[in-house]
Amino acid sequence: GVVPAFAGMVLIGFLLFGPDALVSSIAAQDLGGPEAAGTAAGFINGTGSVGAILQGVVTAYVAQRWGWNAMFAVFGVLSLLAATAVVPYAVAAQRGR
Repeated sequence: GVVPAFAGMVLIGFLLFGPDALVSSIAAQDLGGPEAAGTAAGFINGTGSVGAILQGVVTAYVAQRWGWNAMFAVFGVLSLLAATAVVPYAVAAQRGR
């Protein structure tokens, strides 16, 4: 029905907006500091926009050429790359304590 579909979309949007707001604003302030928070936020949002543009093409290409198992492997590799990108920040934060 319409009401459960609407409620599901509201719930998904609510659960996705919180982490997105944290990454886009608070993390950008931590990374850029007072001098470059706007630049960091722009870089984060720009990277997310490029990812959103490319995800449809990449998903379709990989799934069609190598299958869905390969697509989930690509998701895993991209998750590891994203986690690796955070390591320098975590090390610098640890040294700053």
